[in-house]
Amino acid sequence: MGLHFAATEGPNAMVVFTAPTFKQVQRILWRELRLLVASAKTPIGVNLAKVAATGMEFADGSQILGMVAKDPDSFQGLRAPKMRIIADEASGIDDDMFVALEGNLAGGGDLLLTGNPTRDEGYFFDSFSGKLDFDVVRLSSIDSPNVRAGKIVVPGIATREWVEARKRQWGEDSPLYRVHVLGQAANLQGSRLYPDALVEAATRRWEGMTPTGRIVIGVDPAGKTGLGDETAFAPRRGHKVLWVRRRRGLSEDGHVVEINGMIRDIRHHPPNKLDLRLQNEKALVVIDRDGDVGAKVYSALVAEAERSGATFEVRGIRGSDKSRRHPREIALVRDELAINLVERLNELGIPSDGKLQEEMAKIRIVEMENGKAKIVSKKVLRKELGRSPDSFDALTLSVYYDDEPGEIDVPMAVSADGDDGPWTDQSPYDGPLSPYGGV
Repeated sequence: MGLHFAATEGPNAMVVFTAPTFKQVQRILWRELRLLVASAKTPIGVNLAKVAATGMEFADGSQILGMVAKDPDSFQGLRAPKMRIIADEASGIDDDMFVALEGNLAGGGDLLLTGNPTRDEGYFFDSFSGKLDFDVVRLSSIDSPNVRAGKIVVPGIATREWVEARKRQWGEDSPLYRVHVLGQAANLQGSRLYPDALVEAATRRWEGMTPTGRIVIGVDPAGKTGLGDETAFAPRRGHKVLWVRRRRGLSEDGHVVEINGMIRDIRHHPPNKLDLRLQNEKALVVIDRDGDVGAKVYSALVAEAERSGATFEVRGIRGSDKSRRHPREIALVRDELAINLVERLNELGIPSDGKLQEEMAKIRIVEMENGKAKIVSKKVLRKELGRSPDSFDALTLSVYYDDEPGEIDVPMAVSADGDDGPWTDQSPYDGPLSPYGGV
């Protein structure tokens, strides 16, 4: 729409592309514009710069510029006989920026806003909720020609497989599904991740389930003073979470002793007794190694895992790291862990545990900035619960990885900052996430 406007509304027409980040402006919007010009069947006579801020200029003086929506002052003084401003990912643009953008349209022009409706407030929300004078067009991924046809008709937009995967992962009532698939407002009020019916079904399922397969233990560690949080352990075999166990005052070596004892109990005592072929298979321990306590316990577990005859191997993750499985939709690994549990609950059996159920009832999405979901903070949860959600955290760690040997024993990638962790191609929910999901 920007290229057509500049090419047909001249002379001296102006189009301004803007978005919350340089990456969105330069690597997405400007790259797409350059590809359109390069692939045109009839050559477009323009002077096209590689850098968005330098822009594109037509022979009649019309131009297209790309600018990051960060500093309102940088948008002052843009004037043209005809102007169109296109703001992408508009939900992530501060309201103060829209005051500056509208100021440039005093002489005539229009403002086009695009993006997923990730906030229940602000200028973009008001633009499509009837509070401002905008014409609104809603596009759902379900209406994608690829989804309707069940095959690739238009490369690069949402497919039926992508929609079904998001439905399984997030649930149709999830704010993530409403925003990124249906193109509806986030509706964050009352956005509990785990409805009572889902949790109750998983609890009822537990009693009749037979634990099978590899032992996986989620560990949310705590310090050895015994005055703060509890260490929580959530062992799992297949789809059955065997129990949630909490301990206070464990030293780093105490965590090792507890885990080894837990593995021994599971291996040799009914009803969890392992098949003979699995007796010597190493368990998998997944631990949150964030912070000083987490780092020390993780180091102790790594040292034990490297010992000859060790009963387990260990994977350490940091909840404060940026999401790697779904970086476009989810903010941090901590948020990713919680959202991953939504889909797993459809098949899991979880024990009836008062603390665990109470903590799960408090988990909700509280923010959808720039399309990225965040769950309620630990600080807020501590205030609401009177403690940290240790049992819940251990459960999310327990189900983060698939536990089949061929799926978990994979080389770990290393990020730019040297941290090891799971990348998208190791995720059980991998596959491209469409940039054109519900807009």
